[in-house]
Amino acid sequence: MMALVSLRALFGFGFFAFLMIGALQAIYGPAFTALGTRFGVGRADIGLIASAHFLGSMLGIMASGAVLLHSSLRRLLRGGAALLALGLATVAFAPSWPVALLGALVGGLGFGGVSVTFNVSFARLGERSAGALNLVNAMFGLGSVLAPLLVVFLGGAVWPYVLLALASLVLLLGAGRVPQLPEAVTAAGDRPVDGRLLALFGLLFVTYVGVEAGLGSWMTTHLQTNGFSDAAAWTSAFWLTVTVGRLLGAPLSQRVPLPGLVTCAALLAALVLPLAATVAAPLAYLVAGLAIAPIFASSLAWFSRVLPSRFTPLVLACGGLGGTLVPALLGILVESFGTAVLPYAFAVTALGVVAVACAVQGALRRVSRMLCSSLPHELH
Repeated sequence: MMALVSLRALFGFGFFAFLMIGALQAIYGPAFTALGTRFGVGRADIGLIASAHFLGSMLGIMASGAVLLHSSLRRLLRGGAALLALGLATVAFAPSWPVALLGALVGGLGFGGVSVTFNVSFARLGERSAGALNLVNAMFGLGSVLAPLLVVFLGGAVWPYVLLALASLVLLLGAGRVPQLPEAVTAAGDRPVDGRLLALFGLLFVTYVGVEAGLGSWMTTHLQTNGFSDAAAWTSAFWLTVTVGRLLGAPLSQRVPLPGLVTCAALLAALVLPLAATVAAPLAYLVAGLAIAPIFASSLAWFSRVLPSRFTPLVLACGGLGGTLVPALLGILVESFGTAVLPYAFAVTALGVVAVACAVQGALRRVSRMLCSSLPHELH
């Protein structure tokens, strides 16, 4: 009974936390115009606030890995929630653009701690991890659906950040109820970790989070520039398809091999994203959102089955690196070539996910062959 109560608490707080951080990650893109007006910054610089958030999340995730060597998931969650509240309050009431960037960085640090807490917890559920991770990440998508609506109804300058700061305090107060799960046994057993395989998984997260962050940060701007006055609504619809895709990904990940699911999903996104350069742009983005939806959770579950979960913060930090670099690079491209370049840049990044996923599969086959070839020597 106690185990069931603990599991319910894990899912309850995990759902709430991912709803909140999903809204945070998606709030900056739709708020670019409002923040640019508030602080008097242009297109080339406005993307820095999303990059500051992702830089903070990357640093927070890396620091979380070190924290977990000496502390518990509960303490990590408390620290992450406190930093989230502080950073969001700073963005809300910042007197200048540099202070707002600092607030986004601090909030990103908290984001990293909260993300690691629940991703590690759900990755430790063994064979149930893929379904559980897809479900909890569906809540992340739901938060991302709500984010553009918060901008529409509350404005993008102040009040959405106040609301999210208050939600962070709720998470801080409830952190003591999150259970501490033991590390799951993986297929790697006690064998030394293959460095190349670990690096490829890191690159997989760099490219995937780059796709998601790039779309979340620049999709609204692209649609607005091309005359879609309801761009914020389409952005919410995009995140809704991501949420639906993750809900569908939960049962799908139990039936389809994870490597094939990740590769085919990214390939579908790469094929449809160039259509965002046409009048069918909103629909292209919706299909792309549905396609990419299961990639993150399925990649994390795939990783946790072949490598120890103690390396989870490392690959999540790689995701933060992708989220830091890609929105900023897209801003440079937009400044140089206009928003027309965005659909093709998104597609190229998605193709990068396909290429890396194939490379991971190749590395796994290489490791398997090496293990098989070593068995006769071990038997002698």
